[in-house]
Amino acid sequence: MMLFDKPSYLLLLLLLIPLGYLYYLWPSRGGRVVISYKIYKDKQAIARQYGIFFLAGVSQIFLFATFILLIIALANPTFIERHRILLHESSAIMIVMDVSPSMAAQDSGQNDSRFDIAREAILRFIAQRENTPIGLITFGLEAAVRIPLTKDYPFFAQRLDDVWLMEHGDGTNIGMALSLAALQLQRSKAEHKTIILITDGANNVEDINTDDAIALLQSLNIQAFTVGVGSQERLPISVWDKKNEQLLQGVVSDAYDEELMRAIAVQTGGYFFKSESASAFDSMFTVVEQQREQEGIHRISVTAYSTQFDLIFIAFMALWGFIIIRYLLLREVF
Repeated sequence: MMLFDKPSYLLLLLLLIPLGYLYYLWPSRGGRVVISYKIYKDKQAIARQYGIFFLAGVSQIFLFATFILLIIALANPTFIERHRILLHESSAIMIVMDVSPSMAAQDSGQNDSRFDIAREAILRFIAQRENTPIGLITFGLEAAVRIPLTKDYPFFAQRLDDVWLMEHGDGTNIGMALSLAALQLQRSKAEHKTIILITDGANNVEDINTDDAIALLQSLNIQAFTVGVGSQERLPISVWDKKNEQLLQGVVSDAYDEELMRAIAVQTGGYFFKSESASAFDSMFTVVEQQREQEGIHRISVTAYSTQFDLIFIAFMALWGFIIIRYLLLREVF
């Protein structure tokens, strides 16, 4: 952003209009462009020298540019730059997403699978972030850190596009996924730590008991938002198993455990959501955003750069251009 320290000086630019009229167009002036008579003997010879007219015109441009630049320099134009410097991260978020085969189901009235709807909602959410570290845990029979906490959102989006169904086997290991997310958040220095659990199935792997996972979240003061995806109806699914390079087909008959999902949310100070559409996901992320006070503590750094001396320098260069053309090239007499 550019500001003028003394903008009233810009009114002097208005004086150049009558001065230009008096210098070039006033009838008693006798001519509009001053041409040197030192070399040429008559007016006809002068008229034939178009280069002389061109140089004379350029010199006048240099002269008026000198006045204009000096007037603008008096107004002292200053460029102001503001920078937000992050002093302390306010919150960190780990998204825990189910990638079991049932997420390939397409609920009634939806054009995309549960997995695709969830992924697109996550992409919309991170597109609105600025300084919030966000990570991703994917889980099925097992769980893994797909994306560590990061503020590199283009990298996050790229890695999210690489996530595929059944990469962790056929199962729903919620306890392991929550525990893994908690360990990731434990390393963060953020004041508010949040987990967003997205699943369409009931916990069916007891490597880590869900009660123990909830206790871990409570001990680390981590708030969990749980999202139950999909409806209760039986739906056909078709999943490509990348590991074994085969197409798997079946029917989804099991739904998420609403009682467990509510318990995880309530006992950690979060909320439980039912989601069967993209708009429901967006509403959930809006609530998550409202629960977080801000994206960090910032200091505003303001840098001001005055261009006054730069303009004065350019003005003197333009004046030198006028002098060189008029008194060296055209040989005009003082």
